[in-house]
Amino acid sequence: MESAPSRHRNGQVACVQFLIARGADVERPAAGGESPLAHAVDAAIDGTIKTGGEPGDEPAEIINLLLGAGADPRPGLGVARDYKSSKLIELLTMALKRRLT
Repeated sequence: MESAPSRHRNGQVACVQFLIARGADVERPAAGGESPLAHAVDAAIDGTIKTGGEPGDEPAEIINLLLGAGADPRPGLGVARDYKSSKLIELLTMALKRRLT
């Protein structure tokens, strides 16, 4: 049986897929000025902490969807560095390198 947090995350992934498929702007900042990618990184790390997960357990599905749709990795990289999330720092650094080459 799928856990409640897993079902919730799957619903979020489906929602992001839907929005991207309909042309959502993956760079449009939220009311507070945070990019969607920075928000996704923060939510992934914070959610992992709140559910008792370990470093490296952060879900990256939404982050990868946003990167694949052209999101700039830099805002998310800043958040990942603030939290010292080595998994997401590595993911976002690789995405930034690909973007710059």
